[in-house]
Amino acid sequence: MAMSNRIRRELAKSRELLDFALEGQTCFFCGEPLVTRVNAHKHGDGVGSPLAVRLTIHHKDGDHTNDARDNKALAHTACHKAHHAREILHTKARLPVCDNCAEPHPDVRERSNGSAECDRCWRASLEHGHVHGLHTDLDGAPEDVADCPLCPHRLDTNVKV
Repeated sequence: MAMSNRIRRELAKSRELLDFALEGQTCFFCGEPLVTRVNAHKHGDGVGSPLAVRLTIHHKDGDHTNDARDNKALAHTACHKAHHAREILHTKARLPVCDNCAEPHPDVRERSNGSAECDRCWRASLEHGHVHGLHTDLDGAPEDVADCPLCPHRLDTNVKV
């Protein structure tokens, strides 16, 4: 379905107004201009080119419910995504690491057997029968430490738990 002339004119005028409003504005993260003039045109002629770059709004305090004007900043979408990716990596780097799965988790706790386990590994160890250093298979039969998929000492067959 073709766009009507009225909608086409309104879109062109909206693009022109947006171009005017963004002129001189810079990205919150990289400091580069948000828009660069590709097809220079006079303001007022009702012609506006599509934006050549993707933009987004960043909430400075991280609270997306806080829509106060001084909490919002314009940014290139790529810069915004990179910022949040770095934020996630930084947060993950500060998390404690589980002794069993070697992954950072917010729920890693010191267990009574001295290991630091995340809740997921701890639940799996309960299902497996690896509780407080006891090694049993699902039927309750004794299991060799080297065969235990959850034991952090599984690669060292000389260690007895």
